[in-house]
Amino acid sequence: ESVETIYDLLYVPGINIRDIHDIRSFVKIQQNYLTQMNFKENNIFTDETYYTSIPKRRINHFYKAYNVNNITFDQLMKIQNFSPIDAVAVLQQQQKININGTFQLKNSPGISYFGYKNLLSRISFKEKKDKLVGNFETIIRSNSELITDDEEQEIYYSGKSNPGMFSRLYFHTKNSSFGLLRYNNSGDPSGIQTNKIYVDFDNIVISEENDLRIDHFIVGNFKAAYGEGLVFASGDESRRRFTGYKWNKRHSGVTPDIGTSEQLTLNGVAFQTSWRPPDNSICCFPINISEYRLSYFISNDKRDAIVNDDMSFTSLIFMRPRLGWGSTNENQDFINENMVDALVEKTEGANLRFTINNHTRLGFTWYKSLYNRELDPQIIRTVVGGGGDINPEYDDGTVMLGGIEYTCEETDDPVLAALYDSNGDGCFCCSGDIYANDEDEYSGDAWYLNYPHSNPADNEINAMYSDSTLSGKSDYWKSQRIVSGINFNTVINNLSLHSEYASMSTPTGTKKAVVIKGFWKLADNLDVLILHRNYDLGFDNPYQKSFSEYQRYKSSIFEDEWWLEDPIYTYLYQLNPQPQAEKGTYLESRYQFHEKFVLNLQWDSWLRKADAARYFRMVTKLEWRPLFNYRVYFRYKLQARGNFSIQHPSPYYLKEARIRFKLRLSNYDNLEILYSWNESTFSPRPRLVDSANPFVISMNVGDTGSPDESIGFSLEHNFNDDFVISGGSVYAHGFLWYFDTSDFSLFSNDFGLINTWFRMGLNPTNETAISFKVSHSWVTPNSRVVGGMTSNGNYVGDTYILEEQLNYRFQIDYAFK
Repeated sequence: ESVETIYDLLYVPGINIRDIHDIRSFVKIQQNYLTQMNFKENNIFTDETYYTSIPKRRINHFYKAYNVNNITFDQLMKIQNFSPIDAVAVLQQQQKININGTFQLKNSPGISYFGYKNLLSRISFKEKKDKLVGNFETIIRSNSELITDDEEQEIYYSGKSNPGMFSRLYFHTKNSSFGLLRYNNSGDPSGIQTNKIYVDFDNIVISEENDLRIDHFIVGNFKAAYGEGLVFASGDESRRRFTGYKWNKRHSGVTPDIGTSEQLTLNGVAFQTSWRPPDNSICCFPINISEYRLSYFISNDKRDAIVNDDMSFTSLIFMRPRLGWGSTNENQDFINENMVDALVEKTEGANLRFTINNHTRLGFTWYKSLYNRELDPQIIRTVVGGGGDINPEYDDGTVMLGGIEYTCEETDDPVLAALYDSNGDGCFCCSGDIYANDEDEYSGDAWYLNYPHSNPADNEINAMYSDSTLSGKSDYWKSQRIVSGINFNTVINNLSLHSEYASMSTPTGTKKAVVIKGFWKLADNLDVLILHRNYDLGFDNPYQKSFSEYQRYKSSIFEDEWWLEDPIYTYLYQLNPQPQAEKGTYLESRYQFHEKFVLNLQWDSWLRKADAARYFRMVTKLEWRPLFNYRVYFRYKLQARGNFSIQHPSPYYLKEARIRFKLRLSNYDNLEILYSWNESTFSPRPRLVDSANPFVISMNVGDTGSPDESIGFSLEHNFNDDFVISGGSVYAHGFLWYFDTSDFSLFSNDFGLINTWFRMGLNPTNETAISFKVSHSWVTPNSRVVGGMTSNGNYVGDTYILEEQLNYRFQIDYAFK
């Protein structure tokens, strides 16, 4: 039988309690490695602060431990809650002694207690035997996986006709790995799927004399990211307030890709090598270079894009599900060409990084993308419209005929009548006629760039990058985009500094972006992070994944489906991972000022470049541990726009509070209760609240929204190490973001909503994990319609809308070694 505690040895004949006391200091009993990793994965999402920053599938990271004496800076920086200060401490200890165990590791000069504890499960102290390790994973789910973590974001559409399917096979040895993936979103049409495959040779030492090694040589699908993500970071995932610290980690360099990204994927060849120079210097400069790292990749892959009627394209588009012909997948009238895989992109890039004295790193990054279509954003002609507008151009209600301008109106002239009543319904200049006034049709053509009557951030759309420099020079490639930059980071004692500068040439000049940040580890119980960013409005780089509060095109006309040719175009904003153009300074701090209290702060103030709107966001979190097994989590947020200017046309003020009570029971069981409250105050709109009497100037109603309140609970029970069930329910009145186990959910309903979920997890063996989750949402029957009439002419009163939604998720994992 297995020995779970040292006292199980009492069942061995000939061993008594005195023997136990004699040997207990020399014996260490721990769980099976896979069991430990399963526990970490199942319990890593317990705090909403961290969930959205963790890659949901970490097979390579969990099952591949590195020898601590050979581990590199990049490998160390993959580890959550492990700072550059800790990484430099480990590298210094490598140079001093051979790290044989925990004593030498925890005495690395400058390593923090939390850094040391987080490193232990990711490393080994000696070379392990080379053997084949594998994993197979499959998931079936009824709803699409979110690629955004914005707590204020609502996903427009999620199809139900076709379940989401995810299957992945992964193998690795000491110096190689292989991955295979097939994936489709819930609601994807039949035949629309993402397939990935790669082979990677990694961490191969070519010469021990100068430590020349091949970090990665990848054929197939791969990812690439450098610096702060200003110049290049592939993938679709949109993460707000991405700092690169604590749980917000970005892998540096090239790595294999078998994740769920579908749009900004790379498929080709990637190569990365590192080495130490013999004389540790650069020519005549007295600089001690301890390492060089060179990374290069070339990719040729397809992209989803909005195609214009002249065969150029307006923009890339991120869709989940991927509906190439619009929200109904049948809108051939206003969508010129199937958007799925409509564009071919060839991308190559390189990064050269110098490491100075193990403390400082200086890198240069460059990439170029070629497209097989001209990049020509035609917003009015291709994207905006709606309201029955059938003319792709802007219509002001006038017609030029024979050099004479005519105003659209009812007429007896047969020539003009044919123009004014183009659909022949007898109504002149009405919706559906070619030359009807776009304002009368309430078409987006009339409201795009029409601020303050429309959206304030349309200037960001107007600043879209365009290019046709390759037309006529190449038979296949028609446009290009080139971005370059420099990044720098250094560690000075307990201070870590980072910066990156990027630039790109556009038809209107060079556009720039910069990030500067510092992390100060004052003590194990106190740290401070400060980050400043400044992105030009025209810095339109789709591979930018740096820190921001919102994604690109927020508060633009792309949010309003009624002003677009098809509702699917809301995805230009909804799922766009690219940061908006903003300038601001962010402060984050964690302070455990008492054994029972932990305080977290996130304060940010920024300017949106599109309309010069000023925002601030202040989040304060307090964790109280009155007893060992009892936790109280309090979170309070204040956020506002336009509070710095009384002349701002659309200010708002948000207040949100939530409190969670968590009771930790025996055997890792827990009970949690949630209460949430939030209130939104918007500027009054005179056209809605002013009296119909022109002599009455006071408002009839106020401008403050009713507070939203929500309450919920969850319970988890572990029958044993291999079988767990959990469930919960939440009532949301208004807006609520919520975490049920490992899923992030958003609810917004004015009438009240109840969401209930149940999850079961089973580990039949140490190598197998099975989980099943089902959730049900029920909206209070409601109606804003007083009455109506059926197609048969019968009057219907007291109409109600009944909304219910059932989602499920089934997953099987199998690991073998």
